[in-house]
Amino acid sequence: MSEMMKLTTIPEQRLLIDLCKVELSGVPAAAYVAIEATLTDGMGQAWSSRGIYTADMNGVVDTLKSASLGGTYRGVDTEGLFWSMLPISSRVMG
Repeated sequence: MSEMMKLTTIPEQRLLIDLCKVELSGVPAAAYVAIEATLTDGMGQAWSSRGIYTADMNGVVDTLKSASLGGTYRGVDTEGLFWSMLPISSRVMG
């Protein structure tokens, strides 16, 4: 039986100055995966980012160790999904 995928942020809640890592587990070993982050700020503006990764041999992507191969940032950066967010235009949101 295969493991279910699980997305975890550590810590779950944080201040802006605290580091946060994102971990995806239960992925097939060596699989390419995309992780997308979205949020809406206090002014109603939607933001989005994306990283493309290769899962390790244990089926884990960890932004503290795994390099983004593409998306809105590249390389190993635990904060990459946060600082690389781009505004989503109202046309894209529909």
